[in-house]
Amino acid sequence: MRLFIAVNFEPAVNQKLAALREAHRAVYHKADYSRDENLHLTLAFLGEVSDERAQDVINAMETLRFAPMKIEMHGEEKLGDGLLCLSVYRTPELTGTQSELCAALRDKGFCLEARDFRPHVTLARRFFGKAELDAHIKTVVSRITLFKSEPIGGKHVYTALHTVKAQFETQ
Repeated sequence: MRLFIAVNFEPAVNQKLAALREAHRAVYHKADYSRDENLHLTLAFLGEVSDERAQDVINAMETLRFAPMKIEMHGEEKLGDGLLCLSVYRTPELTGTQSELCAALRDKGFCLEARDFRPHVTLARRFFGKAELDAHIKTVVSRITLFKSEPIGGKHVYTALHTVKAQFETQ
């Protein structure tokens, strides 16, 4: 199964992200826009993982000790291959949690992408217009979720398999 670990936003944040996405869709119709339920911030992409190894992913997630994280999303940008994304500031809380998660996964024998963590929320794929809207969305997240990604009926469907919650409050 194809797995990734991500921040899954609360409904109020998803509504703001969806409104931003719809503003782009009104101008650029031909992109492959993310569905509301698929808007997320990826922390670790695992790719194909056997059912047996999925428990190792869960065990790695359970070792995390993190506080609720302030997430601040800002200006849209285009990443390679036609991705329209909303950038996310690299706060010490976010990058520290992502780094700790990746270290725990590597300790369990998983090979992860070697590139630098560039936090973002993908609004569309195959987007070849201009990223023109200015956005600024703030939230606090206290959950990290393991998702299975699978194509169903011509759509990417993400199913939550396991969630870990923040253990302590920020000061």
